[in-house]
Amino acid sequence: MPNTAPPLRAPAATGRAVESDRLFLQAGGRRWSVPAADVLCIADPPAALSPIPHAPSPVAGLSGIEGRAFAVLDLAPGSIGGALVVVASGRGGLALRVEAVGRGAGDAPPLCDLLADIAPWAPPPAAGWAPSLRPVQAAAPARRVPFLLVAGGGVTAALPVERVGRVGVVSAVQPLRSGDSLVRVDGDLLPAHRLADALPTVPGEAGDPRWAVVLRGGSQESALLVDRVVGLEPCEARSIAAVTLPDGRPQRWLNRPDTDPVPVLDDGTPPAAPGARSSTEPTRAAADAVLTVQAGDLRLALPLALVGRILDSAVVPAPRPAARLVPVLDVAVALGRRAEARAGALVLVRTAGGTPLLLSVDRVLALPPPVSWQPVAPLPPAAALAFDAAGRDEAGWLFRLRHDPPSPAAVPRHLRRALAAARLGWADPDTPA
Repeated sequence: MPNTAPPLRAPAATGRAVESDRLFLQAGGRRWSVPAADVLCIADPPAALSPIPHAPSPVAGLSGIEGRAFAVLDLAPGSIGGALVVVASGRGGLALRVEAVGRGAGDAPPLCDLLADIAPWAPPPAAGWAPSLRPVQAAAPARRVPFLLVAGGGVTAALPVERVGRVGVVSAVQPLRSGDSLVRVDGDLLPAHRLADALPTVPGEAGDPRWAVVLRGGSQESALLVDRVVGLEPCEARSIAAVTLPDGRPQRWLNRPDTDPVPVLDDGTPPAAPGARSSTEPTRAAADAVLTVQAGDLRLALPLALVGRILDSAVVPAPRPAARLVPVLDVAVALGRRAEARAGALVLVRTAGGTPLLLSVDRVLALPPPVSWQPVAPLPPAAALAFDAAGRDEAGWLFRLRHDPPSPAAVPRHLRRALAAARLGWADPDTPA
């Protein structure tokens, strides 16, 4: 795991303090000098780094240092151990792995000369810089409340994203005497009940539930069995109404003039008084909500403002474009994390300018609570085109997709080649989930 709390001292192997006027960094058989005032931290290098998509040499990966996200530049590839040096810079600092740090006599070229040669996109060292721990705020706060729409047994319901832990495919169902079921989802056994049994509306013909929505809350996870995951629906808060049913039970509904009323599945939350409307002020969870997906060895956070819907992984892309079809891209291949494209769950997103894309991911993981997002210092140019921040939760690092990702035609030529290799074909985004 990354070393997230390094000591503010030289590692024991060097025996050197950072109070010297000048420090020497040894890497690759050469020595480079840096003013001690520019060195913010010296620590033991982390045991492992998280990969950064399309990171050029010498970027080794992402690490957390004193609560901040850094792209580590490895100046001594192939060597073992050494030291991690954080040097002040004009835009967030530079984390460098070197073979040794120390003081001594003699001259050595300045570190900035080396960095200008091997990492020209990185800001040069700059004395007097102080790191800011202020998190990056969402670039485009949501003004609507997001719901996950699901369907089963001929009825549709809306789940607040705060209730959803993850969405998975049901691999086994064991009926129970209570009328509920025991299901296997991603290898876990969970108690489950069908969507139609949880709604006040009259169910239609029972379907064959393929999807399980794993719910948050309570001492044990449980699953809601659904036939289809319709998609993510940002709704205006004023369209949520609370009504008391004839049996005295309160129930919230999505009340939109262009569709039938959709019941909201709350988790014991006291609804508003009959006929009342919910607040038009979005919650922080709604403003920062993201859909977390797995693509190869990366976890990515897709802002809900960009996400249209989730399609069934059984959708087979067509080999040629046609009317109404949009491109399908394997995200792991597009980000250079594997060589061969393969189909997975499809997530509809829109790039800057409204261009629709279907992203094929290995798993749709969760709609997590807010993460403290922060810039990566420095994020390589190719990765900066796609991501604007990184965040850390109990499972590790996530990269957040920009709120204005460029269309494929707007990226550099070498990245367009990666996108071409990632293309699985074309599919209709209106295909039933």
